[in-house]
Amino acid sequence: MAEKDTISNPKRFFILWGMILAVVFLATIAGNFALAMLVKTRSENDPRLHILAAQKHLAEKRYSDARLEIDRALVLTPTSPEPYMLSGHLHYDAQQWEDAIADYRTAIGYGSGDQYVDGRILWCLIHLRRFDEAAEYGRASLASGRGTSSLKSDTAEAYRRAGKLAEAKSFFEMALSDSPGSVDLMERLKGVCQAMGDQQEVAAIQSRIDGVRSTLEAPSR
Repeated sequence: MAEKDTISNPKRFFILWGMILAVVFLATIAGNFALAMLVKTRSENDPRLHILAAQKHLAEKRYSDARLEIDRALVLTPTSPEPYMLSGHLHYDAQQWEDAIADYRTAIGYGSGDQYVDGRILWCLIHLRRFDEAAEYGRASLASGRGTSSLKSDTAEAYRRAGKLAEAKSFFEMALSDSPGSVDLMERLKGVCQAMGDQQEVAAIQSRIDGVRSTLEAPSR
């Protein structure tokens, strides 16, 4: 009888229907809020998202933001090499060479396969003027099959700065064998030969340089 009265009374019907819609609306809002909070929580606990954010901030030179994201990733995944690599890059850009070396070596210890990390460590040592250590580090890395092709010329440069010209010449020659048309490497090798007083070798290298340049400058047909 009460249901019949409610239906027969339009005002009561619309009030009841409005209450039902309000409950559904509030339940939908609550559900969406709970879902958003769940997504936010999961995102905050996903180290990969923090690593990606740190990479973006580093590329944009937003270093304080990058530091925050790196630290969050380190808390979530303390034995992953990636956050340590990014931390090393951050210190490298800030010219904090010792801190960069420490982070890069930690990344290697945790299994980093980044081929550029050995070159970065070598250049940190060069910036610290630890030329002998840089040269030996490059030599050891190459012997272990690590590093990029530029590590040979980087090692040569470390030996050159250490005053060990014979070793520098050897590594520049190895680098040049990988890139026989590189005028830059030829010029650097020529400089080492000049410092060694080997004028015959200097003349031979200059001849190679002239040959490459004439080829590059020749008009195409």
